[in-house]
Amino acid sequence: MQVASVARSLMSLVVVVGFSGAVLAAPGPKFEERKSKVLSDIDQRIAKMQEHRACVAGASDQDAMKKCHEAMKAFHDAERQKHAEMEKARKEGPEAAKK
Repeated sequence: MQVASVARSLMSLVVVVGFSGAVLAAPGPKFEERKSKVLSDIDQRIAKMQEHRACVAGASDQDAMKKCHEAMKAFHDAERQKHAEMEKARKEGPEAAKK
């Protein structure tokens, strides 16, 4: 009898913990905001790759293709710089933004 009572108590605990974990894992407004930003960034990179492809496809000689690659490299460099600045701000935390 006592074993059955302990087993029921454990099952109840598992159900409660499992349920609370599911509630905590529910996406919130920050998730939707971040998801939107990530999708926007992906779309921007796709557009830039399509632009680069069109440039290379339309190149008539090596110099023209080199200009396409230089433009793409400039885009990548700017993206790396932006990412480095965001990472630095993230590591410094909100205290640095208040200064």
